[in-house]
Amino acid sequence: MSNATQNPPQHLVDEVRAVWEKVLGHADFGDEDPFFEVAGGNSLTAVQVMVELTDRVGNRLPMRLILRNRTVVALAAAIGAEAAR
Repeated sequence: MSNATQNPPQHLVDEVRAVWEKVLGHADFGDEDPFFEVAGGNSLTAVQVMVELTDRVGNRLPMRLILRNRTVVALAAAIGAEAAR
């Protein structure tokens, strides 16, 4: 696990968590819980999350980010890395 994955910027963690809560309609998950398995996400909600995050961060974010980074922390780190490109 990279340092970026372990310590993404807190504002990105907060953004990802807020979007998950909005799209999923609940906050019954931890920052290390997998989106699909524990948080209750599915393919439709994954698309909704990525559209919402794209709107919030101002950069187009590819779907592969949520498919490869399934926790709040991992997705926040991936978004940070994507923005740095």
